[in-house]
Amino acid sequence: MRKLLSLILAALMCLTMMSTVFAAEFKFTDVKESDWFYKEVKSAVEMGLINGKSETIYAPEDNLTYAEAIKLAACMHQLATKGAVTLKNGDPWYATYVEYCYINGIFGQNTPMDFDDIDMDSKITRSGYMGIFANALPDNMLPVINYVPDNTIPDVPSNTDYAPGVYKLYRAGI
Repeated sequence: MRKLLSLILAALMCLTMMSTVFAAEFKFTDVKESDWFYKEVKSAVEMGLINGKSETIYAPEDNLTYAEAIKLAACMHQLATKGAVTLKNGDPWYATYVEYCYINGIFGQNTPMDFDDIDMDSKITRSGYMGIFANALPDNMLPVINYVPDNTIPDVPSNTDYAPGVYKLYRAGI
């Protein structure tokens, strides 16, 4: 009986230490449990989709850069198609993600820009963001759920090069 009790107590101690280690992995000082986005940020970190501006800063008020959007798109694609994110930073840090997006067609027909000519640290535009994310997930994960005819989004004329991506995401309910 003493051996069993000792084993149970040892297991509980291990579980307690493990939960402390897991809790310590989320170190963003600018994301509090009371923030409306806390669970989503924590979940995205745990899935390997995001990692913040530094070890302790997430910067939820910052604008998304082209590099950050590309990383997120690459990681979302890999998670959706492979079941896990294994991508790692390169040199410069975003190079691996840019290469992954080129290889996997994420910079496809809905992406109206040449990423070789873009300052990766600049703020991404809404059209740039939607052009990338329209290709980040397989089409079967973006089924049409809304009827949105061409030329019905006031600031997105159908003849613009970014329109296909915007309309695809609108039609998918995003």
